[in-house]
Amino acid sequence: MEQDLRAHALVGSSFAVLLDEFGVEQRQVLLTCVVEAARRIEARGGVDRDEVSTWPELEESAAGFLRGAEHINAAPLDELAEALADLAAGTLPPTPAEQHWYYGTPEGRIVQGE
Repeated sequence: MEQDLRAHALVGSSFAVLLDEFGVEQRQVLLTCVVEAARRIEARGGVDRDEVSTWPELEESAAGFLRGAEHINAAPLDELAEALADLAAGTLPPTPAEQHWYYGTPEGRIVQGE
């Protein structure tokens, strides 16, 4: 599981973490980590390129992790963590018909699709 999560961290939103493949305990550990990471990032006011460059998990991929941004505010990361927790708990609100939620944007949650 740890190696899979490292791979997901490297490729970002180009990949999906399939919670269906996780057992109940694994899912809880992952969500606890996500919520705690969001709490810590929120307490610091976000994350910037200099910090990300020191994360050993990303190695040489650190430059692309922020997709060109120098700083990412905490709010979109916190919202994404909350959405993941809601998804796992089955409390994420349904999307409008033929559309889907997109979380973690600077503008906040948006709906995409037609």
